[in-house]
Amino acid sequence: YKHKVVPLVSGASALPSPTTQQSGVSSCLRHPSLKQVSYCMVCSGVLCELCLSTGDHAGHSDAVKTVDEASTEIRKSLQTKLAASVSGEESGLGQAMRKAEAARKGLGDESTDVSKQIN
Repeated sequence: YKHKVVPLVSGASALPSPTTQQSGVSSCLRHPSLKQVSYCMVCSGVLCELCLSTGDHAGHSDAVKTVDEASTEIRKSLQTKLAASVSGEESGLGQAMRKAEAARKGLGDESTDVSKQIN
């Protein structure tokens, strides 16, 4: 199965209809005779050459990449964010475990003190 991955912010409007898919490259929804070969990092959407040259994306030329370049960049960014998140979770878990161990030790010490007082 081939899946079309689109940014969440684009929603369903970015999904091409089944008839626009040809050999893994989608046809532009505005210009069906052209393939979507670029990705605008500002708009989070795929573009054909004509969409790229129109006013909608005129100021975004520095933020336009090939679909492959954008995919690689976004994947690396997500991997970095995921690694940081996991690291933060591990750090938080480690802190919680140290606090739990200190509390357990404190209860053990109190238990020893109470036992001494009873005897």
